[in-house]
Amino acid sequence: MAAYCLRDHEVFFCKLTDEGLQVLKGKTGQRLVYEPLYREWVEEWDLRSIKLPNIQKIDHLYEIQKLGDKVVRQFRRYSIPFPTYALRHAYGIRASLTFGLPVTVGADLMGHSPKVNLERYHKHVRRNQNQEAAQRIMERPDRPTPPSV
Repeated sequence: MAAYCLRDHEVFFCKLTDEGLQVLKGKTGQRLVYEPLYREWVEEWDLRSIKLPNIQKIDHLYEIQKLGDKVVRQFRRYSIPFPTYALRHAYGIRASLTFGLPVTVGADLMGHSPKVNLERYHKHVRRNQNQEAAQRIMERPDRPTPPSV
């Protein structure tokens, strides 16, 4: 979920391909997440050999929108100290501020529109994150130079 910005229920309907992670079924349909923002996580977390739990009637649970609830309950059961969607919020912020991806690209990777990306995820951006992003851009040697007068 953290590496590829998957929704709770999407973890059960995806596969790794040569192109990236293919989400086969989800809230906004199929999509391709080319690669995680941090490529190192694929090896570090052994994401090529994920073993999913055997869930009875998984398609039915998906259809009645209860599959994500199972993931939320597991987070609580394992005392994971944040809600599942915090992973998507972090991904959205990293995509735009840390990696500098255009909003349209980040939104596509997350499986929704740029408008939703800005409304839903950018409200979680903190002042210091904005300052750090602006400072990184201003310190780049290839930043735009001022127009000549």
